[in-house]
Amino acid sequence: MSTKPILPRNVADALTDLRRGYETSDIMRILYGGNYVAEHYRESAEVVRFFVNVIPDVIVSAIANGYEVEKSAEELAEEARQATHGRIRIRYETCRRIERLGWLDSATEQSAFAAGMKYVLNELGEKIPGVNAPEGVSA
Repeated sequence: MSTKPILPRNVADALTDLRRGYETSDIMRILYGGNYVAEHYRESAEVVRFFVNVIPDVIVSAIANGYEVEKSAEELAEEARQATHGRIRIRYETCRRIERLGWLDSATEQSAFAAGMKYVLNELGEKIPGVNAPEGVSA
């Protein structure tokens, strides 16, 4: 687990922009001393200054130790999707091993298949009436 502060994407982008034109000591003077900022960097400076006014210690730590960028909702959703796919894949591979060993008869195999379908739908957060939701419940 990282000890680097997590910055909102817009603040991280603004700080990166400032680093393109200024040394660390100059950035600190801009943020805390109100030093002159070139026209091109004014918007970035204002974004970071606003963040400094809200949470001052985080920017100092981010400049000194580096930082991570806050994940977007899309990135978090993709991570959750990948984790779900991983759990499903593990369960599937386990069932395939049992099948290859010949431990299932036909009735057990059909029951296991139905249970597997329910498992996958539940893991994905999907509901299908009559499968993993009561009949008459709309999906």
